[in-house]
Amino acid sequence: MRTSSPRFWQTLLVALLAMVCVYLLACGGKSQSTSTAPTSSESVISKYERNDKKDRVIVFVHGIFGSAKDTWACPRGDFYWPRALLADPAFADSDVYIAAYDSPYFGNHMTIDEVVSNLANRFQSDGVFSHREVVFVAHSLGGLVVQRFLITHREYAKQVPLILFYSTPETGAQIAELGNLFSADPLLKEMLPGEDNDYLLNLENEWIVANFAIKRYCAYEKKPTKGIWVVDRLSGTRGCTNKTPIPINKDHIDIVKPCSTQDDAYIALKNIVTENPIAPAPARKGAEPGKNGSKAAADTLNEMKLARRAWVAPTNARLTEGLSVGEALKVEVQYANVGKEPALDVRPIYTFKQVSGVHFADNTFNSLIEADNICKDVKPAPGADVIYPGQPDGYKLLFGLPPNWAGEDFATGKSVLVLEMCFAYSTVSEVHRTSLCYFFRNGVSPKTGQMNICTAGNHAN
Repeated sequence: MRTSSPRFWQTLLVALLAMVCVYLLACGGKSQSTSTAPTSSESVISKYERNDKKDRVIVFVHGIFGSAKDTWACPRGDFYWPRALLADPAFADSDVYIAAYDSPYFGNHMTIDEVVSNLANRFQSDGVFSHREVVFVAHSLGGLVVQRFLITHREYAKQVPLILFYSTPETGAQIAELGNLFSADPLLKEMLPGEDNDYLLNLENEWIVANFAIKRYCAYEKKPTKGIWVVDRLSGTRGCTNKTPIPINKDHIDIVKPCSTQDDAYIALKNIVTENPIAPAPARKGAEPGKNGSKAAADTLNEMKLARRAWVAPTNARLTEGLSVGEALKVEVQYANVGKEPALDVRPIYTFKQVSGVHFADNTFNSLIEADNICKDVKPAPGADVIYPGQPDGYKLLFGLPPNWAGEDFATGKSVLVLEMCFAYSTVSEVHRTSLCYFFRNGVSPKTGQMNICTAGNHAN
């Protein structure tokens, strides 16, 4: 009998591990409960648990392979988190809605963007944004879906005071890398970890540029799932600065399956909602003279413009050459129009500078960048370029810098290459500007040449 080679067994082992990973992710939506949670026929139906036309609605959004039924249900007994809110006085002023979308274990072909389109259709049909405020509670991939939804439909962002993320893989999930070996599911591909995941990098950049006034809170898992970490702390808490991230002593599956009102996940939501009461309704005033006859008419016009306007946003920046001492530096910047209308008369301006790494150590880097105010007084260029929305590959700018930029200090990380840019453009008969800032520092930035987005200097009006 022929003996199989070590490579054969290694390949078989990897395949088996990948199958286990897909199973583990799938378990995120499965419960062993015999509870009175919704029946299986309701698993992919978005619906209200309560719709009394209250000012606020709390929207639950499940993750990959999850469902409206199983994701939020205690694996023991009959406790179903969204339904439990109905009896809690802390949530008496809120309606409750469970969002659902198809995410089968095998055979899924939907991307995050397509899930967003699907949910947008459901939200419109169910009148979710007819409420003055919409609070999102998102698990795992659901957090990425919520962020993409708000970037795509920016007209709704002003109604969202906060999002609570439970184990959302902002920088990807290691388990998705193994699962991707076995499954062609596009949702797994969009959760891959690392700097090469352009989807997550673009999502982060677009969110920063959008400059939403949305509070972001995070809770993260403290136990591995079947011995494997699904979303680590750094990935699960990135971008959440409104409150110290909340550790929950559960695994990736059970973190959103509270079994009582005393469970840490339940208490986290209750505390955050209590800390953020519903804002007072705007005072109803009589009509005021305005360009269109009344202030109400002017407000409606502004909302229509916001829904239709262009939004120019950077999506990526990287060094394509010049990672060694003495080489000429070449930088590629990718950007896109993520709005609805074309951006007209686009004028891009830019500046490269070398900044001492000391400014990172003494926390003066941000103030240094903000002081530059690169978009100040920049105006569109009549008759210049047009940036169209919906371009799959976006747009690129290529820059070349002389070899003396890549000196010894740059190679050792003592000096930092900083790129600041501004796009000024016209849209819906108004002037708008987007500023961006990227940096590359050897020893900190990825060896692939990927530039980091600065924590200052990124704005859009």
